[in-house]
Amino acid sequence: MKRKVVIVFFLLATLVVPLSFGMLDLEQSRQKRNSFDIAKGVNLNGWLEIASLDSATLRNAVTHELIDSLVLMDVDHVRIPISEVNLFREDLTLKENVLGALTEVIDYCIVHNIKVIIDLHETKDHHFGVTEAHLFKEFHAKEHFFDIWKKLQDILMHYPADMLAYECLNEPAASLKKHEDWNDLLAEWISLIRKKEPGRILFVGSNRGNQIWTLKYLKIPKDQNLVFTFHFYSPVIFTHYKKDAFLKGDVPVYPGVPIAPRTFALLPDSLKKKYEYAQKDFSLKFIQSEFEKVHNWAEKNRIQVNLGEFGCRRFVADKSRFSWLSDVVSTAKSYAFSYTLWGLNGAGFGLRTLKDGYDKIMIDAME
Repeated sequence: MKRKVVIVFFLLATLVVPLSFGMLDLEQSRQKRNSFDIAKGVNLNGWLEIASLDSATLRNAVTHELIDSLVLMDVDHVRIPISEVNLFREDLTLKENVLGALTEVIDYCIVHNIKVIIDLHETKDHHFGVTEAHLFKEFHAKEHFFDIWKKLQDILMHYPADMLAYECLNEPAASLKKHEDWNDLLAEWISLIRKKEPGRILFVGSNRGNQIWTLKYLKIPKDQNLVFTFHFYSPVIFTHYKKDAFLKGDVPVYPGVPIAPRTFALLPDSLKKKYEYAQKDFSLKFIQSEFEKVHNWAEKNRIQVNLGEFGCRRFVADKSRFSWLSDVVSTAKSYAFSYTLWGLNGAGFGLRTLKDGYDKIMIDAME
């Protein structure tokens, strides 16, 4: 009888020990996933950030079917740009229908293992691209900004830290002479979020549009859960072709000189200085040299890097557009940067087209 009891105890022990190790492995795996590892993504633009959001756009710009398509393209994360005016009323009460649409998309993405970056894209006191945003001038504007994030945090903090991240502000526009204004605001924002969420992944960028040249001015606190995000559209005269109405000459090409010398010679003097950069030869070597600067800064600061926006309008030749997009993607991969295409919808940049369904050149270049 004693022999049977010993045997049974031994069998139970051999089952329990592997089970306990299995639970430990599961916990270690869960902790690893909290690093918010991402690779290939798309901005869900033309939706909650646009100025004229109507009910049709709210319903149709980002649907379950579109997210299913992104899954088939091996997209592992999306960035959702949100403007204050679309999600909040003037008194910062939430618009229930917009909040419902947002959380429905977040939930659907997470169920399909797509991570989500919530980007505060625009507020009443801050619009990217301005000379100096009102946000950095008035105390009450900063308080309003933090009130927005308190509201956002309250509605988002229940999502897993390994599936949803916050981005402080799209393309910050503090004064060219006061980069410290952005650093101070960023530090306050990080401190605010950390009071309730020490483990939430936070995306931070540099002043004047998340540009590479302002990296040298960026100061960030020591925090292992930060990701540096930058935007890349160089050369703008090429990627944003036809937004510069003055350009009547040759269609810009890549690789090469974006504005042909004969076309540049015809420009008025007031524009020659502005577009002098477009007389350089842009190629893969240029992209690599720019990304090398980001890589070196990130290594020094021990921070993960995300290329949060890049894209090229369809008005340039397909061959040039594919070359630029594929060079950007291949260079990002070579430095282990995650990359997030701008974007799903709109204005020639959109992955989704009205006529053809999806832009094959973008899909191929993203591989």
